[in-house]
Amino acid sequence: MEPFTLRIRRIRGKKAEDCERSFPREVPVAFYVNSTLLATVAATPQDLEDLAMGFLFTERIIDGPSRVRDLSAAADGRRGQVWVTLGDGARLPSGPSVTSGCGRGISFLCASDLDGFPGVEGGGPFAPALIREAAEAMRRGAAAYRAGGGIHAAACLRGSRLEAIAEDIGRHNAVDKALGALLRRGEPTRGTAVLTTGRISSEMVLKAAVAGCPLAASLTGATSLAAEAAERLGITLVTYVRGDRMDVCTHPERIEG
Repeated sequence: MEPFTLRIRRIRGKKAEDCERSFPREVPVAFYVNSTLLATVAATPQDLEDLAMGFLFTERIIDGPSRVRDLSAAADGRRGQVWVTLGDGARLPSGPSVTSGCGRGISFLCASDLDGFPGVEGGGPFAPALIREAAEAMRRGAAAYRAGGGIHAAACLRGSRLEAIAEDIGRHNAVDKALGALLRRGEPTRGTAVLTTGRISSEMVLKAAVAGCPLAASLTGATSLAAEAAERLGITLVTYVRGDRMDVCTHPERIEG
């Protein structure tokens, strides 16, 4: 789907010029699960099947792709719809809570009660150079992010290889898309590291914990609740991965050197 384009006036110092500017598309995407509307989220209308699979998994509605009997999606420039049929063992929530995510973020996870979340053990070690190289590879592979901003990218790192790169207007959506891409290919998420261009918030750490990711890294910062959750859940939280710099906020034992 082509990006939305407008004729704009660009001002640089005392100079002004008229030119075209592309904007990432944002549409409401309705999730229908077993014929019932589960949630409507603001998202970029690409890779919606990956988004749905990752969303259902990281929100603990399903414990793996085998619970999904059927999954389809459709979108145009104004709206998107996802239809999911779940088998036995799905845990449909009673209702969503609003998150700090971009757009109208939806989460069924509660950062105020971490007792029900699995801690992440093992994983790594991760060399700082590997984290920097993976972050740069994510940037290079995120075409819309490089083209004009206004969008986030996320990636899954296994060993020294990026297994999935995804983009969305929502930080949490991009993470769900990257994890969902692995799940739809029948690949495990456990043991992978999650990288993102956006701020890491608490719901993103909780998603990483559900997916069994020992490390979550960002090109920018993290919130206080994200740091608290990462510390308690055994996740190595790395922020401000820029050039030869990075801040290892929690569980530095996984970082070499």
